[in-house]
Formats: sequence, C-alpha cells, structure tokens
Amino acid sequence: MPISRRRLLYLAAAVGGTAITAGIASNVLQFNKQTIENQGNVVNNDVKNSISISEKPYLRNVYTQNGKSLVGIVLGTNLAEDIPRMVRTSVDLMGGIEKMDVKGRNVIVKPNTNSNRPSPASTNPIVVGTVVKMLVEAGAANVKVGDCSNINNRTRDVMRDQGIQEAVEDAGGEVIFLDEMEYITVKTPWGRQLTETRISKPIYESERLIDIPVIKSHNVTSFSMSMKNFIGVIHKESRLDPTWQPSKTVFHSSENPSEAVAELNLLVKPDLIVMDGTKSLVSYGEGDDSGEVRETNMIISSGDRIANDVVGLSVIKSYGLWPPICDKSVWSQDQIKRALELELGSDKNNIKIVSKSLVGQEKLDQVLKTIQIETDILEI
Repeated sequence: MPISRRRLLYLAAAVGGTAITAGIASNVLQFNKQTIENQGNVVNNDVKNSISISEKPYLRNVYTQNGKSLVGIVLGTNLAEDIPRMVRTSVDLMGGIEKMDVKGRNVIVKPNTNSNRPSPASTNPIVVGTVVKMLVEAGAANVKVGDCSNINNRTRDVMRDQGIQEAVEDAGGEVIFLDEMEYITVKTPWGRQLTETRISKPIYESERLIDIPVIKSHNVTSFSMSMKNFIGVIHKESRLDPTWQPSKTVFHSSENPSEAVAELNLLVKPDLIVMDGTKSLVSYGEGDDSGEVRETNMIISSGDRIANDVVGLSVIKSYGLWPPICDKSVWSQDQIKRALELELGSDKNNIKIVSKSLVGQEKLDQVLKTIQIETDILEI
C-alpha cells in the first residue's frame, strides 16, 4: 500500500529524532465500562502501592430539556468583534455557563492545536479566550487551557504562534502543554480497537472539562470535531508507531481509527462543548489540516458529543466537497455508530436544537433546514 504524505511526515519526524518530551507515570490503571460511567475512586492495581488516583464524577449532561440533549447554534458574521457574543449566546441558549457548577472548581479547557496552522486547523483564539473569560466570571478557581499537538509540532509553539496563549492569559487563564506533563496508562478491555492507551493525568483529574473543537474534515477519520479532539489528550506514542504495525494500543495503527475515537471518549467526559465554526475545513488537502476552507460563521454548543458532531457533519455535507462525509448519512459514520453503541450521547429522537441569528432569520432558517434534512432531528 502506498505511504501517504501524512505518514511520510510522521515517519520523517520520528526517524529524524524528534523527542517526545512527556512524563509517563508508572501507574497502570485497570478500567471497565461500568467503572468509568459510575462515580468512585480509581486506584492503582499494584496492591503494594495502592493509592487513590482520582475521584472522577461522570456527571449527567446538564444541558437538556425534557430529557433531550440541547444544541445551541448561533449564526453570526465574519467580524471578529461578533465572536464573543456568538460564543456567549450559544451557551446562554442552553441555560448558561453556571449550569455546570464551576464556581470554586478547577477547570481544564481543551482546544484543537493539532497543527501549527491557523483557524480552522486550530481553534480560533477569540473563541478560546471568550470561554476562559466566561469561566473566570462564573467563579472557577482556576482555568487551564491544555492540549498536545501532533508529533511534528511542540504545543507551546502552536499556542504561542496561533495567539491562543495570549488570548488565554488576557482572559485570566493559564496555558499548559500536555506533552510536557504526566500521563497514566489505562487498560480498556471493552475496546474493539483500543485496549490500552496513555492519557493525560491533568485531563483525567480535571473537575470540569470544556471541549473546544473546530468543524473540520479529516483524512483518517473523515471528520474531526468534539470526539476526535480528544486524541490530543493521549501520549504521542499512543497516537503513532512509526513502524505502522497493526496494534490495539496505538491509535493510528488500529484497524478502525474512527471507532477508536469513540472508544477513547469513554475515558473523558466533557461537561460542555463549544465548537468553533467561525471557519470550517470542508474538505481535506494534502498537508496536515489543509484543504477547502469556508467562512461558516457559527458557534455550536452542547453537552452531548454525538448531538454536536452530527450537526457539524451536516455543515460539511452542505458544501458537497468531501466524499467520506458527503457519500453517507451522518448517522452512518463509524465514529457516530460506535459512540451510540457506547451510549456517549443521544440519537436523533432525543436532540433539540435552540438557535439565534445575528444576521437575520432567513439565513438561519436556511441553515436549520439543512441540518434537519441531513440529521432527521425534528425539534429545531
């Protein structure tokens, strides 16, 4: 099989001696699906050194109405000064940031800084800064913004170059670079694609977790939105083995990376997703996070990853430029099907969309019609 340009870039970096500078804890944790879904202590299996690693409550989705997951959509302009209002309104439509009970809590925000390319390859820094400011205003004890870029980049460089670090610090938050911090090894025996991975300890131990993905196509998993964004919380060696041998412990070497995305998401539970659709990558190009970009001028928020991602998929489908998305139903995507099997979110009968337009109702109605056609969601 020919080696893609993306794989060649990875191999070049690996063979060239790119250092993977991340601490790896010796703790090996054993999980099962029920352990992850229920409250309680997760402890080291080494009886001799058995300690409590974390008390991780997996709270229910607070952004619901009459048992249905809410998705807040705000359609705006391409003006930077409108973005903060769009972000705030998308969350307010669902009940506001306060519903997450962030007062006095430690919060981690996870943007997309996979490659050192501007929005929509990386999350728009205005979106990130606005979310941080909202959390600070709501009384969060501290707000940290963290990610781990791909093996071709240092996260600290990407956050600096894309303006994310400046936006975070101006808003009262702190940036952290997961590739320079501690990881824990987790066994996932329920996984069909991944049976073990190394996950960022700060992410796992966060009291509240906010996911800020972008709307973009992807050459490996068809799309990268709220679920795929969490590939950035696993160790680089759990992402890529330069030998490309089949593996159930390395994401890119799994038999079905799209399914692996969903399985990884059992280890994380974002309390809120604020998806940056100010610009969207609606087809994929030859380089990392390159391709056709459109100014979609929207923010999509939810507490439900499946609901969030099917709405984002409908946006990409509307442009008709990326066959892996355009040629099948949003509900037939492997990420979505596996996520439904794992009960990571709601089906089309249990989602409700709430929306607002800053540019007139007619434009919003066109967007909502597209979403309804592509998702079969009735409550719009």
